[in-house]
Amino acid sequence: MADLVQYADGSLALRNEVEGTDLARWGGPKTPSQTTPRYGGGKTVKIPLTANDAAAGIFTWTNTEPVAVIVTKAVVDVTTNSSAACSISIGQAATAVLSNNLIDTLSVAAIGTFDNVTDKGTNGKSRQRVAPGQVVTGSTASGASSGLAGNLYLDYVLV
Repeated sequence: MADLVQYADGSLALRNEVEGTDLARWGGPKTPSQTTPRYGGGKTVKIPLTANDAAAGIFTWTNTEPVAVIVTKAVVDVTTNSSAACSISIGQAATAVLSNNLIDTLSVAAIGTFDNVTDKGTNGKSRQRVAPGQVVTGSTASGASSGLAGNLYLDYVLV
């Protein structure tokens, strides 16, 4: 049996009473310390890919959180490949422009699942800080994205 438990530090936990363990815990003090940390669960957003060759045309996600986030993974799931040779770049920027600091020139001419750890390319990184109001974009880096379909799964944690 799982119960919701509110702790004195303000955090909330989903607790397995049989085993006496917290399955997940969120919240805590506004100013965390080593003895009273703030607990934060990661978040995942699912963003559909669009066949559009304009800068940030594949997708644009805006960080609407009240604080900065750290993108820990960007997973590209290509369910329908582009009808011709095409590569895309994914990255963080202040505005909706082509950026490649998460994934640099990934071919989407084949169906598959790709990420910013294994398939990051030359300029891609395994993590990237995104300030409130900044964006993560997907853009055509070369070729034409016609026919492309799929989703981006963006994992992040609040800073």
